[in-house]
Amino acid sequence: MKKSFLFSISLTLCFITMLSFSACNSGGPKDGAAGSDSLSANRELVAAKNETDLFGYKEKGKEVWIIPAEYERASDFQDGLGMVKKAGKAGFVDAKGAVKIPIEFEDATSFLKGMAWVKKEGKWGQIKKDGSLAGSISYDDFQPMGEDYYQVKIGDKSGMVDNTGKLVIPAEYDQIWELTQGMVSANKNGKFGFLKADGSIAVPFEYDYVNSFDSNGLALVEKGSKKGFVDKTGKTVIPIEFDNLGEFSDGLAKAQKSNKYGFITLDGTVAIKMIYDDAGSFKEGSAYVSQGAKQFYIDKTGKCVKGC
Repeated sequence: MKKSFLFSISLTLCFITMLSFSACNSGGPKDGAAGSDSLSANRELVAAKNETDLFGYKEKGKEVWIIPAEYERASDFQDGLGMVKKAGKAGFVDAKGAVKIPIEFEDATSFLKGMAWVKKEGKWGQIKKDGSLAGSISYDDFQPMGEDYYQVKIGDKSGMVDNTGKLVIPAEYDQIWELTQGMVSANKNGKFGFLKADGSIAVPFEYDYVNSFDSNGLALVEKGSKKGFVDKTGKTVIPIEFDNLGEFSDGLAKAQKSNKYGFITLDGTVAIKMIYDDAGSFKEGSAYVSQGAKQFYIDKTGKCVKGC
């Protein structure tokens, strides 16, 4: 089944927990004022909403406001900062309520590994914890690709940035998919291939379809109506001559030629002849097969072991 990719950003930002500061008795800082740094680490703050639907922060399990409820939205504290929204603009505060990154963006995500996404003048980009830009604010859309990479979109073209803001795959592909086994599958001008995480081409763009690399370091590819497998260097390991191929399981994959199924090994050797009308994948040493109306299970030698 061919993959499709829909760029969509989920900016639903959850209630948070965060280490903050402590208030003292009379003569010391009052609730809502900045406490000492030594006491800050002992308090856990959560976002809370008051009776007028404004957000601030309270100490977990208590009712005293530590950061006043004055924001339209408050997000998770990550990396010591919380995303807040006021008058339609987003920015970041620290655990004492001080604005650390100006509330001037159209939208923003929480920080992750020292970086956050922000939106300005309709474009997205990444910033560091000091508010400085990492890369440029120039993307129309973005989508996470695991913890360290993001798919980005400029117009109708796709690329990939890393978590430092560096554009590692130029936004020149029709589509790119998830990073799997260190490889990114992509489509350009109607042909499929693979890129490394640094943007270099690993498998040429000459296929009508590709699947992700599996744990064996193999990827299913298709040319016309025929299928085979290539490795990460682009070498054809299993000839592109089969009508259908399944995923490898227990070291074998089902294969179809001339409307008959059998099984092949990781190097393409036929392990079980293609004599079956239907077949499933091997699991715990056996696989379902059928011949005419007869349905049964075989082992890896092709011997019937159940339903014989």
